[in-house]
Amino acid sequence: MVAPDQHAAAGAQINPLVRPPLEIVHLNTRLLLSATENLSDYMARKRPSDRTNNIAFLTLHLIEGRHYLLRLLGEASENPFSDLVDGVERIEQVPALPPLEMMRSAWRMVTGRLVDRLEAMTTDELTATAAAGFPIDDPTLLGGIAFLLQHESYHIGQIALLRKFFGLPAVQYA
Repeated sequence: MVAPDQHAAAGAQINPLVRPPLEIVHLNTRLLLSATENLSDYMARKRPSDRTNNIAFLTLHLIEGRHYLLRLLGEASENPFSDLVDGVERIEQVPALPPLEMMRSAWRMVTGRLVDRLEAMTTDELTATAAAGFPIDDPTLLGGIAFLLQHESYHIGQIALLRKFFGLPAVQYA
């Protein structure tokens, strides 16, 4: 993954409009990795109740969210777990959950691609009307990015709470 102020292409300048979302992408990346650190697959699959998602399902959902965001930004992006999540709305619909380490690896990979794409975006792209509607007042692609990153943050918070359910230490920002 590239540093926040350096684009993968040598000498390329990052659009100032994309810096705040990039910071959130970097922060959420670290937070999810921290939240899933030292978890066994058993803990990741354990549901506190039948009305609660588990960490593995939420992680799978977050990975799909980043692939969706890449597609919204005009990049072809195939989730390696698409066979498990396509058309899924509830945890009961998922036939199996991949090992947590496999999902952590997929998270890192999609993040690198997302960072590269965001760093290359122009003002015209960011201010164009988003192809999808989101429940916010800003109809631009930048508004869509903001919504999707907030949605991602929401689910990372759920994972952080579930982690505490197992008696593990709090998520670290570092």
